Amino acid sequence: MLSSIRLTNTGKIPLSLYCVGGLSLVLNFIECPLNCDSCPWESNISKRSARLIEFNPQVVVKLAKQYDV
Repeated sequence: MLSSIRLTNTGKIPLSLYCVGGLSLVLNFIECPLNCDSCPWESNISKRSARLIEFNPQVVVKLAKQYDV
């Protein structure tokens, strides 16, 4: 299950060398077994704390087109 989906600049992703200055879709998962500081605190939540939301891919496409990706 996903805890967060972010559209972000690739410069904000650690060790990102691909498409410098471009946009990326960052997916964070619930109860990720890795212990690192790269994910926002929201991504480290339990299944009990999660809530289902509607995901509209057209919104993501619209945002990407705004930045000419």
